[in-house]
Amino acid sequence: MRVGQKLEVTLPGGANGGYDQPASSSSDVVRRTSASGGYPSDHPAQASFLGVKPGTADLTSETDYTCLHSNPPCLPPQRQWLVHVVVSS
Repeated sequence: MRVGQKLEVTLPGGANGGYDQPASSSSDVVRRTSASGGYPSDHPAQASFLGVKPGTADLTSETDYTCLHSNPPCLPPQRQWLVHVVVSS
């Protein structure tokens, strides 16, 4: 992406959990400008990101389920979501 360009992300939600809101590993390169939904709601996890300056950053999220927060917790397989972003001028 280019500096000033916006990137929109939507990841699945669900009644028993879904993805956490996506985050950036480097907010000085790619800044999250808004986020909504995601665990613990059943709405899709949505986020908007802005390319701030040239460089690289990772956008990440993982699944989170209601039963992981119970006692004893369940042990479903977790899913990780990762996108490598390169910002150019």
